Amino acid sequence: MTYSLNTIVLEPLSKNKPKNAVILCHGYGGDGNDISILANYWRAHLPDTIFICPDAPEKCAASPSGFQWFDLMDQTPEQVLAKSLVAENKLNKLIDELKKKIFSADQYIEISQDV
Repeated sequence: MTYSLNTIVLEPLSKNKPKNAVILCHGYGGDGNDISILANYWRAHLPDTIFICPDAPEKCAASPSGFQWFDLMDQTPEQVLAKSLVAENKLNKLIDELKKKIFSADQYIEISQDV
């Protein structure tokens, strides 16, 4: 499967059709490969889950080998907000692609955040 963002996909260990999806987003300067290491720890406990680990859409300004969801360097709070909304739209597009390619109409994706 291909997606709008370059993505590492770890298929369910059960080899069954996925019942769940987890999207892991890396931090500033990382990439999908970095965060996919975390998925490897969870896969044994979630055997029917597909793990999606995308690269952020931009090359990182501070670390050219990594990626960023939006630029944090020399930005006003208004610019950071505007750029974060662009990144949100790109992540939403990936989620829509995931829903169309993997899940049927009667399933859903839950997104949560640790605060």
